[in-house]
Amino acid sequence: MKKGCARALVSLSDPGALAALQPHLETCAECRAIVEAHARLPEVRAPSLDPSIARRIREAGQAELAATPRAPPWWVGALVLCALALGVGLAGAALMPRGNLASSASQIGVGTLLVAAVLCGCWAGLSPGRRWRGLALGVALFAAAAVVAGGSGSYPVWAGGFWEAGFRCARAVVLYAVPSSVAALLLLRSAAFSPLRALAAGLGTGAAGALALHPHCPIGQAGHLAVFHVLPWLAVAAALLLIERRLTPRTFAP
Repeated sequence: MKKGCARALVSLSDPGALAALQPHLETCAECRAIVEAHARLPEVRAPSLDPSIARRIREAGQAELAATPRAPPWWVGALVLCALALGVGLAGAALMPRGNLASSASQIGVGTLLVAAVLCGCWAGLSPGRRWRGLALGVALFAAAAVVAGGSGSYPVWAGGFWEAGFRCARAVVLYAVPSSVAALLLLRSAAFSPLRALAAGLGTGAAGALALHPHCPIGQAGHLAVFHVLPWLAVAAALLLIERRLTPRTFAP
């Protein structure tokens, strides 16, 4: 923006200042259009509102305030989502039979990163602060890379064919991510749509599915882990983002 344009914008309500900026307005079509539109504002009249419609709007607002006089703090929902996603992920990891052939150190390291991805993503998905969203994305990408790099490298014959075994793993990731993803969609309706916020929540809930599967799968080849562990995780995040974009929020509170 040129210096003259900035001066024109701050001088819209000052006829004397605008007169002094006339040389600039003669050469800048955009500023001239803005000044002309601002000059016509006093002529604009607000449309009339049907009294019955106004009464219904007022009654609906009063009923909403009576039912919920104070909005619950955002961190309550964030804690609920973190607890649900982490609980489902850990329950799946503990209840399914162990089959991961990687070393114990590798399994613990990858599992820790997946737990961090769950917590950071779910927290950032409901937090009004922007700093958490970048952290959630970074942790999720680092954890996804660790899942692929931390495999045992082996492919037991008894595990089944590439696609057969792969679809079983992908299905497990999605199914274990569904409960917390549904909860995230319900909680996100209380805020205006934000792509980064919805993406962070999806990465957190998808990580819960990857966490549940992590100690179970005996296949440690990078291709299998990337296609059937990480890709379904990212697909959950993308699906949550697309669904959240189409939902109607209950309020536009931040």
